[in-house]
Amino acid sequence: MLTMIAAIGVLTAAAGGADARPAPKQGQLRRFTYQRCTSETLEAVSRLLGVSQTDLEKWNRGSIVSTGGRKSFRKGVSRVIYYSRAAFPRESVGRPSSGTLVGGMNLDCDGDDRGQGWVVSVDRSNLYGTPETIRNIYNAAKRYRAYFRDRGLKFVPLSIGDISRPSGGPLPPHVSHQSGRDVDVGIILKSGNASGRFLHANPSNMDPLRTWVMLKSFIDTSDVRYIFIHRGLADALKTYISKIYARQRPLLRKYLGAFAPDGVIRPDAEHSSHVHIRFRCPKGDRRCVE
Repeated sequence: MLTMIAAIGVLTAAAGGADARPAPKQGQLRRFTYQRCTSETLEAVSRLLGVSQTDLEKWNRGSIVSTGGRKSFRKGVSRVIYYSRAAFPRESVGRPSSGTLVGGMNLDCDGDDRGQGWVVSVDRSNLYGTPETIRNIYNAAKRYRAYFRDRGLKFVPLSIGDISRPSGGPLPPHVSHQSGRDVDVGIILKSGNASGRFLHANPSNMDPLRTWVMLKSFIDTSDVRYIFIHRGLADALKTYISKIYARQRPLLRKYLGAFAPDGVIRPDAEHSSHVHIRFRCPKGDRRCVE
């Protein structure tokens, strides 16, 4: 995945930047950076940000090339400078089951179907979420991968399924996944894992170590509101962590708390091939409803 992971794509006011020359005076306008996906054209970014293409070219002189009289971004350009009174809006609106997404961010911005510790599940293209959701997925997947790499162990990349449409709203057959705060992640088996595929698990064939490290990596972001998982798998994981943390009482209390009636892990009768993770409303998203 691109090095943009570190800069997750949140629009921020910038003091310095990637444009080759100082930008012209902009009156009351402020300077921002937009994190561009590889597939986004100069024209598309101009329309998205609500600025003229001429201004965008002027503010990003060193990032523009002209081929056959047609201007475009240089290969590899991800940061785009622009001036506006306010940053391009990104917001989770409403409830996960009846909401929308403003300015959805693409998890797989470079279109290669993979990142650090994760792959896109087969036939999934609705990979848009809030900046916070995308950042949490990146960070959790990196923690998951690091756990095994640091110990010299093999790991199975996390299979990432649906998040939301670019603008949210209904995403059949899901009831939720409408506001950019839900993501499906495949459960990991002891053997027979197929890259990018969700396979049904039971307490006997689920890999408790890898599945728990995956869940723990998300829980440790501190932004998870709920994790929906089949109750049989939840019971097996609860038994597993009771053993591995038996001599580490603080960690045992912390992670068993996730299985408490008011904890983030919510057992059900449905999620046996994947877990459904829901993140909290981002701070500042006033129209977001938990």
